[in-house]
Amino acid sequence: MSARNSLDLEQDPRSMIGTRVFDAPRELVWQAYTDPAHIVKWQFAKDWESPFAETDVRPGGRFRIGMRPADHSEEGFTFEGTYREVVKPERIVQDIGDGRVMTTTFEEVLGGGTRLTLSLEMARDELNERTGWTQILDNLAKLPEKMKIRVAKDLGQEQCHAEWVGCGRGQCRVPDHYRSAGSLSVRRTR
Repeated sequence: MSARNSLDLEQDPRSMIGTRVFDAPRELVWQAYTDPAHIVKWQFAKDWESPFAETDVRPGGRFRIGMRPADHSEEGFTFEGTYREVVKPERIVQDIGDGRVMTTTFEEVLGGGTRLTLSLEMARDELNERTGWTQILDNLAKLPEKMKIRVAKDLGQEQCHAEWVGCGRGQCRVPDHYRSAGSLSVRRTR
């Protein structure tokens, strides 16, 4: 994994770092973060929605995520750019179409959880950026709880596999290690 950071967080007062700890395995958080079928379920702030998402998660690949008010009162916009660096399931560096750079890391934490750290240069005033990204990461935190868990037998032990749909007929349960929890902190860097 590359040791360099895409943003000079010490020198740029318009940079923001958001950290969220998920009570879910890193591979599951990575999948929720990169799969278009999941992205449309979380990548939006309050009163907004994502009508589409397209990703080609590889260096040089493109991403496009539609954003619009949930009441359709405005046309909205497309959050888009290219992937500069992808180290699955550890790190993603994205060049956003407006010239900013966003870096996301996925770090395993004790107990099988994942610490997601997102750093980017703010495009709007601090309050709007902080509020929007807090709501987006809160939406992402809810995703594992909405995922179906299939139980498979492998050498006599249960193994859980995540998939996007709800559980039905009481045939599955969500183990504690797939439940979202933790805290969110967003801080302005100096």
